Amino acid sequence: MEHITNCTNGVIYEFDVQYKGPISIPDKCSDGSTIKTIEYKSAHKSEFTSIDMSGTHIEVIKEMAFLNSKYLTEVKFPPTLKTLDPNSFGMTKIKSISLPNTVTSVKGAFNRCPLLDTITVDSGSDAFVSESNCLFSPNYAVLYMIGSNLRFNNIPHMDKIETIDIYCFSERRIEKFIATNTLKQLNPAAFHAAYSLKICNLSASQITELPASCFWDLRTLEKVILPLTLTTIMNDAINNCPKLRFVIIPEKVSSIASSSIYSNAILRDVFYFGSTFIDEDVFNGGIVRVHATSYYDHETFAKLNVSIDASNILNELNPPKFTCQCRYQQFSTFKKFTFIIVIVSP
Repeated sequence: MEHITNCTNGVIYEFDVQYKGPISIPDKCSDGSTIKTIEYKSAHKSEFTSIDMSGTHIEVIKEMAFLNSKYLTEVKFPPTLKTLDPNSFGMTKIKSISLPNTVTSVKGAFNRCPLLDTITVDSGSDAFVSESNCLFSPNYAVLYMIGSNLRFNNIPHMDKIETIDIYCFSERRIEKFIATNTLKQLNPAAFHAAYSLKICNLSASQITELPASCFWDLRTLEKVILPLTLTTIMNDAINNCPKLRFVIIPEKVSSIASSSIYSNAILRDVFYFGSTFIDEDVFNGGIVRVHATSYYDHETFAKLNVSIDASNILNELNPPKFTCQCRYQQFSTFKKFTFIIVIVSP
């Protein structure tokens, strides 16, 4: 079998990843079994330029199967395909995909594909619908991914989106995102590696958790505005955002995971207006100044010493009122600080 080095019992376990050029996957293994699965990392870091599996009966492409195949620009799927696991085609140069209507799962399959601009799904799908190079659930409640060149104002059905899926904006060129009040959930790594994103305004949303790796490796991100419904910040939620100027963490937040906000180069000041003791190493050893009010009856916050001077410092800035009526519009009032995290509690 040309360019396939291990295939048995209907599973491709290993390709000849050193071959550079197009490949066409056969329908059967050398033992005569019909190929149904492409296994985990079977073509990881391959040098394939295109893959044609349209004549097969393949149903599942496992996690990282073709991850980091840096020359891969085209793939043709079979009409039997059901599942594309996370990162099955991550970090490739694929420019367009046409999903058969048999597919039921594409979770994070095309993470960090900067040239993937055209996304369609065949009619008759029970799991997905495509519109304007966006992939949605049939009722538009879930946004799975967008085309690499799509701008925020061109994303349709924003008033119906309830969930943003894993790697949805990864290496897409979207520069801003403004949530509506229908948004209830961000899945892990929703904005991971959204290298062009500068502003993310979630204030109108109803999310309660900032998930793991949500804002991880965002090189141009300057502002994140979180909703008043937020209660939990998970690990690596805000990580390696070197231009992030400030984040406002609302009053209902009561759980902040260890190493949830770190490796952000210009983080310097943290303002805490509540009384809940946070003992986790939130900043992973980062050097910041923590400012609290007299409501905070503890000497440390997230393993750091606390100064009871938050109100005085913020009064000097004349900031917007941080109450249940927060609007967070006056970004200009924070120019004195390079990075501010404000945690407001009753």
